[in-house]
Amino acid sequence: MNTDIEKLSTDLATQATGLTVTDQGSANRATELILIGKDVIKKIKTFFAPMKESAWAAHQEVVQKEKAE
Repeated sequence: MNTDIEKLSTDLATQATGLTVTDQGSANRATELILIGKDVIKKIKTFFAPMKESAWAAHQEVVQKEKAE
């Protein structure tokens, strides 16, 4: 996977694990981490989408050949 995405997701997990919401400031930080996490998920999906599409196309081709036999 893209090393930038890996580093970002690892850093995000580390920060989120160490966060305890005790006041408004920490609640705001938790919200920021959630939004960053959503962005990371979008980046991961975008990164893998072309591979998934080509794998699905290959799978469909095999299924069609299997049915033909």
